[in-house]
Amino acid sequence: MSLILQKKYSVDLMALASKLPKYVKIVEVGPRDGLQNEKEIVPTEVKVELINRLSETGLAVIEATSFVSPKWVPQVGMIKYCTSS
Repeated sequence: MSLILQKKYSVDLMALASKLPKYVKIVEVGPRDGLQNEKEIVPTEVKVELINRLSETGLAVIEATSFVSPKWVPQVGMIKYCTSS
């Protein structure tokens, strides 16, 4: 297949691959960014369960909430619960 691509697009796949990073960092933002657009308030227990399940997938970074007033973004009202030790 690489020969077909090389002929059709004049692409040196090895040169292209050598420019790719060795590592990528995946940051899951669903609990923070995704849920803030929900019309209904998602209960804190459901958010925590979502975060726990995401963490079980092996994700290294999960943005759980943001430090913004729940007055402006009601869905982040769980911040005290999620950030307490």
